[in-house]
Amino acid sequence: MSDTIEQAIASLNNETLSEQEREKAILHLEEAATPQAIETLIGALRDRDSGVRWAASQALARLGEPAVRPLLLALTKPNTDLFFIETARHVFVNNSNERVKQRTKDLVAATHKVGAQVLVMQEANRLLIQGV
Repeated sequence: MSDTIEQAIASLNNETLSEQEREKAILHLEEAATPQAIETLIGALRDRDSGVRWAASQALARLGEPAVRPLLLALTKPNTDLFFIETARHVFVNNSNERVKQRTKDLVAATHKVGAQVLVMQEANRLLIQGV
């Protein structure tokens, strides 16, 4: 297991490591729950390895409310692809915080509509304005 957040980030970003080693780094980042750790977990939602993406989405869902605003901000970026939207959807649907689940229902619904990338971006902006 990584000793510091910096080591966990380095391990997570090292694609030569096994999926299990990278998932251990994800758990360390989840435990730390610092803004830097959360941003790194959000970045992992774009990872090429589906197991890493899944583990990062699970960690963010367990973190609950602290991960919501940074994830919504990431969803407002123009480079948001459908893989990222789907993993973000998982974070909201499986969130440990019931309030987050309720407040993000419209965003979750937008993930499966035609034009999801634009609709999700608009819904994320709306939620940010409301202070979710």
